[in-house]
Amino acid sequence: GTQGFGLYNISKAAVNSLGYSMAMEYAAAYPDMDIQINIVSPGQARTEMNKASTISPYSVVSLILILLTQHAGGPNGKYFHRDGRHLSFCDAAQYPKKLN
Repeated sequence: GTQGFGLYNISKAAVNSLGYSMAMEYAAAYPDMDIQINIVSPGQARTEMNKASTISPYSVVSLILILLTQHAGGPNGKYFHRDGRHLSFCDAAQYPKKLN
C-alpha cells in the first residue's frame, strides 16, 4: 500500500485476485483443457499517474509474449514481475521453473 492511493491499491489487489481466481476456476471447470491465466505486474511504469518513471509501459510485452507461448502444462494462476521474476500473491506460489 501507498499512502494516498488507497482506492488505487484496492483496485490493483482486486485485479490480481480476479486473475488468480479465474485461473483456479477455469482449471477446475475445464480439467482437460490447458488454460493458462497469469498475472503480470508492470511495476512502476510511466503512466499518466506516474509521469516521473523512466520505465516504459511497453516493458511488459516481452514477458507477455513468453507467457503466451508456453507449452501445455505451463504456469497457471501465477504472478510475475515484468522482468520475469516469479512473485507470490495470496495463495499463488512462485512458479518453480524458469520461463523461456
